[in-house]
Amino acid sequence: MKKILIFICLSFLISAPSFSLTADKYLINRNSDDSEITTMLKVYINGVGHANFWTSAVSGALNKKLFCPPGNWSPNVNDFLSYIDAEIVHQKNKNSYNKEDQVEFYMATYLVRTYPCE
Repeated sequence: MKKILIFICLSFLISAPSFSLTADKYLINRNSDDSEITTMLKVYINGVGHANFWTSAVSGALNKKLFCPPGNWSPNVNDFLSYIDAEIVHQKNKNSYNKEDQVEFYMATYLVRTYPCE
């Protein structure tokens, strides 16, 4: 029974539609004059940011941290947007920017670089 349940769960994961946002599309949408586009961007980025927030919390509980933000860290969607913006600038300055990279990667990279664990 356990194997069947695992198979069903994996089937859903494999067949589920997915979405990710490239850095290039992020920059275009970030500067859009269309409020609907910028609102949807903020909703998506907020989800990405909260996923990173909870990754930090859970990894801390398991003593396997990826990044170590300060104890009072309570970011909002504007913080998440600024993390991505800052990491894109950082990658461009290093000549490592790739417009096809995903914004999730840029946010995670920013957090690991900015809040390293000692």
